[in-house]
Order: sequence, then C-alpha cells, then structure tokens
Amino acid sequence: MNTEHDWLVWWHDEGSGMRPVNGQDHEEHVRDMTRIAWLNGAFGAAGEIERLRKKLLGEENAYDILRLENERIRAELVTVSNKLTDERDEARRRTNSILTEIDCRIEHGAESNGHLEVLRDMFKEKTDE
Repeated sequence: MNTEHDWLVWWHDEGSGMRPVNGQDHEEHVRDMTRIAWLNGAFGAAGEIERLRKKLLGEENAYDILRLENERIRAELVTVSNKLTDERDEARRRTNSILTEIDCRIEHGAESNGHLEVLRDMFKEKTDE
C-alpha cells in the first residue's frame, strides 16, 4: 500500500519539484508532471478494468453453466410430472372400472355396506390437481 512518503519519493524522483527541470518553463513542467501522474493512474486503471472484465467473464460463464443445468433439471421435472400424471390418470381409470364392476355385482344381489361410496370418493377426479 502506498503511503504519503512513497508519494513524496515518487514526486521527487520524477523531477517534480517546484522548479522546472531541463530548461522547461513552469507551464511545461506542470504539464509534463501532470501527464506522468495521469498516465500512471490511467495504466493502473486499465489494469484494474481488465482484471474486472476477466472476473465478469468468469461470472457470466458460471451463470450460463448454472442456467443450462437449471433448464435441464426443469425439463426432467416436467417429464417426471407428466409421467406421474399419466400413471395417476390410469389408476383412476382402472379404479373406476373396478367400481363399475362392483356396482354391477351389487345390483345383482351383493351388499356394499357403504364401502363402495368411500372408494368412489377417494378416487373421484379432482380438477384442481
């Protein structure tokens, strides 16, 4: 980390004292010293900008990888959900078929003791699922 002393040493070593050097007038001297200071800051900033660009690119790449994985998982979940819905619907169809057969048997003399209504309510199609 730079300290005030480091800055003063740099200022002195650059020839940036109050008096002009190498036969310069004051305006030329100040312009040259300002240019040196600006370039040092600009090059430092350019390096920091490049470092941050690389970091951003890495973050963007990581985001893209996670986004693609998320899309893959979503597609897999849709497939599993559709399969489970199909299996549920098939179970309901088979249950209704069995209940219909039980209804026919009861109509022909067997007793249900209320069990048939309980089964029918359990497997009744619900539109909000």
